[in-house]
Amino acid sequence: MSAIVPYTINTARISAASPARYVEHRPAAFTVVASASISGFVYPYAGGARLVDVIVYQVAAGTVGTSWVLDLKTVAGTSLFTTLPVMTLASGANQMTDTKGEIALPSGWTRGVLKTDSTVTVTKGQVLNYSTVETGSYTVHPTAYAVFVFEPNA
Repeated sequence: MSAIVPYTINTARISAASPARYVEHRPAAFTVVASASISGFVYPYAGGARLVDVIVYQVAAGTVGTSWVLDLKTVAGTSLFTTLPVMTLASGANQMTDTKGEIALPSGWTRGVLKTDSTVTVTKGQVLNYSTVETGSYTVHPTAYAVFVFEPNA
């Protein structure tokens, strides 16, 4: 029988297979806009982390336009993607995918690819901004959610 450890468990003690190992930032639903920074967030935890997945969920596809992209950037304007995720109006509402490839890719979408260098490593207090760019002239803009999944440093 093992004893109770009298201090906080850190990520090094949590199995890499456990979902409890990850930290997520999930902004509220947002309306896609032509070309603007929608919002940003500050990474809140000491020790830093690495962005390991981005999940995009298109709630409503909008009308008349063709597609939109989501980008996540540092305050210096450096993207955390090598390939931006592209979502299409033609795929319709209630569609989603992820950068890890664990969720099926809807027809017409392009799966985002995260950088593999230190760009995707964040520290406490680092600001990341997410923005969208539309292709075509939407009369009703799409709405979406995004979930940014981080693996804390040990």
